[in-house]
Amino acid sequence: MDVDDIDFLDFEIYNINKEEYEKQFQMQKEYFEKEFEKRKQKELKDLTKKDVLTLGELLQISFPKKEWLIKDLIEKGSINLIGGDPASFKSFLTLFIAVNGCFKSKQTLLEQININPMKTLLLDEENRHKRIKERIKLILEGKKANFSDIDVNNIIIQADKGTKLASIDISNPNVVYTDKLLFAIEKHKPNLIIVDSLVRFMESDENSTIEARKIFDRLKFITNKYGCSWIILHHTRKGNGKNKINDVRGSGDFIAMVDNLFMINKSKDGFTLSLEKSRDGLKFEDLSFIVKETENGGLILDSCDSVKSNSNEKTKKEQLKEELLKWFRNKGEDMKPFSADSLAKTNFGEKYGRSTIYDSLKELKEEGFLVNENRKWIVVLSKNIKK
Repeated sequence: MDVDDIDFLDFEIYNINKEEYEKQFQMQKEYFEKEFEKRKQKELKDLTKKDVLTLGELLQISFPKKEWLIKDLIEKGSINLIGGDPASFKSFLTLFIAVNGCFKSKQTLLEQININPMKTLLLDEENRHKRIKERIKLILEGKKANFSDIDVNNIIIQADKGTKLASIDISNPNVVYTDKLLFAIEKHKPNLIIVDSLVRFMESDENSTIEARKIFDRLKFITNKYGCSWIILHHTRKGNGKNKINDVRGSGDFIAMVDNLFMINKSKDGFTLSLEKSRDGLKFEDLSFIVKETENGGLILDSCDSVKSNSNEKTKKEQLKEELLKWFRNKGEDMKPFSADSLAKTNFGEKYGRSTIYDSLKELKEEGFLVNENRKWIVVLSKNIKK
């Protein structure tokens, strides 16, 4: 019913102000609509607590949309495992992620990973505080960071404390105050927790299915309570390279339970981070990288386009060169001179980093497809490029 449905003779008889009545009427209507929506949402929320759901009940539930902690890499509330051989820079890669997250502004890693300010808890049973400090200093020096650029409270370190994940008594309502790991999480509220490495946080053999289940029960408990994401580092056994997933050491339950499994593989020129398994269909393009020393003695993580995780796969540079040649052909004689900077601001720049763009243009010049005059690239309209 609306206000217009009311006989307005009543307003005159009872000396009621029509505008005031309309205002009160609308307020009450909005109030009841909100209360109805709250009750509806509560009923839907209660559905998720039921032991058994019908299909009709399941279809009524509105689940939250996917949210990213690190876009296209780490989803909020996800459990991720990164496997790799010793000396494959697993620890350094996650330290680069943590350090970039302690900056007060958004940072870009490997040309395509955008990291917003976030708080990271580093659980490290392999490296002591001294080594962790030295590594973080090298990364900050590599970025030429000023102290004013970073929030020093955005990295929390708990190292060499003998923490065992499976021993957390999640049945105890006061466990937050008795367990040193949960106390740190409760106090600092990290967005990301890095575990380096999984085997050091286990009480028994890494092949134990029982302990694997206990550990992931604790991880899910912490994730549900605090909404944090996890990156768990784990070692691989020496395999034949045919099935990377089977090279992950320990119980197969580790692979089954994580949301995403990444692997770092060595190559002649560097390393490649690949997604080997995703429960929710994460789309992830292989990241090729190498750790380089800067002039001031710091360290940077640089993309390495020559790295291939598979000999049949094309590097980013090769892909970009093909796309540029196709663009040249489509433009034909309408193709105007352009700069590398202007190209980086187009769709090409959204997909490829500046160093990849510059290197691709240089190679196309060497191959006779481009010339460079006054910092402008000019397409050579040869028979190889014309439509």
